[in-house]
Amino acid sequence: MKHLLISTIGNRDIQFVRKNFNLLPESIRSNLQINSENGDMLVFSKRIEDNQSFYTRSRDLYEIYDDCSQYIQYPLIKNAIRHEGRPDKVVLIATDQKPNYHLDTVYFGEILQRQISNDLEIEVSTLFVSKVKDGKEISMLFQELIQTYKAEYRITIHTSGGLPNFRISAFMTSLFQENVNVVNYIGTEAKEASMFRDYERHTLRHIVKGMLRNWNYSAVLSLPNISNEVRSLCRFAIARLALDLEKARVLSNSILLSNPIPMEDDQVAIEKELIYSAYIKYHQREYGDFLFRLFTFHDNMLIPHVEKILDGKVEHDKSTDHQSWKVLLRAKRNDDILDYLRTAKVGNAPLNINVPNKETYYRVLHFCKKYSRCRKLSNKQFMVMKLYNKLSQLADLRNKIAHSYEGINETMILESTSISDIKKVTNKIDNYLDIQFDKVAPYQELNEMILDKM
Repeated sequence: MKHLLISTIGNRDIQFVRKNFNLLPESIRSNLQINSENGDMLVFSKRIEDNQSFYTRSRDLYEIYDDCSQYIQYPLIKNAIRHEGRPDKVVLIATDQKPNYHLDTVYFGEILQRQISNDLEIEVSTLFVSKVKDGKEISMLFQELIQTYKAEYRITIHTSGGLPNFRISAFMTSLFQENVNVVNYIGTEAKEASMFRDYERHTLRHIVKGMLRNWNYSAVLSLPNISNEVRSLCRFAIARLALDLEKARVLSNSILLSNPIPMEDDQVAIEKELIYSAYIKYHQREYGDFLFRLFTFHDNMLIPHVEKILDGKVEHDKSTDHQSWKVLLRAKRNDDILDYLRTAKVGNAPLNINVPNKETYYRVLHFCKKYSRCRKLSNKQFMVMKLYNKLSQLADLRNKIAHSYEGINETMILESTSISDIKKVTNKIDNYLDIQFDKVAPYQELNEMILDKM
């Protein structure tokens, strides 16, 4: 990519080596004074005296340019070139107010355009600003320059010279622009003083931190100047939050996680993953997505307990008309449960035990709790039955989502479960799964990793 140098011009952008003083045309010697920042160099005086000002002195230099061009130095711009690289094109910004102001740099702009063009053999142009106090116009100038050249050039805006408000406008319009940097060198060692990148990083980190409070990983990806490491973490987080665990597992191969993606056969870890994402959707006020995850949990939460009681795996296999499920129920060891299930009803209708379903799962647990003399429920199984019943109160909302265009809001969720605070539900889930509604651990870990990379 080619390099464009944009430089704002001030009264020290043209200098002369002090030891060459006697070689200079006599007409400009009296216009010079020692550079207070570098005693080996001479600069033009800004004093107003005897009808002379910086403006008239620079005009005098312009008029005898050919006689002294060999002695003209531009150390501020050379510092920028030394640190930022040789430019392929230079744009100078000078002031030319109407009526002329005693510190206008119009003639310095004209002189430097010729000098740099001759020295570097590149294209140099000069833009003249007449309304130097018009912040909007100055900002627009920098915006237009950036928009014009950013596709083809890496842009350096050099503001060591020129007016402070030019420096501020350049700084603000360049923030978060790809391949745009603002530099400001001071002192004989040409120390970079603008702290543009530090400020940009600090501001960007503050913005990202706010986005991560709402787990908005897609928004982070849309920001400029985001590192590849941060982008990889955000892509992983997006896949994980969408419950695309296969993709998330692949994306996490190079990420060291304390909370890894669960394996497909780890039912409890899968449930935690599901509920963590549900909690985030609730915090994001995406209540439909929250309920979708909660209903998925509700439909499957009893399965591991039923598998333990029946001593076999529950398989939902339409292709075999659920033969493995039927075999499991008919196993000799489960005769007592099967006899009970055959007499159970849902309303006035018999319980459908030919297909694995949550109603049948619940009745298995219910039998063990109430009727069995030899089967005893664990504390965890008692807990899951209570939680199942609590979540069943959301059944009407499930129908609203599935069968109508009616939206879902927080009030509807709270009213359906007869509570005033969602934590009265989430606390039960937290106790069951040993997680925390306010601390979604896998995503807190990811957020900390992202901020560490900023």
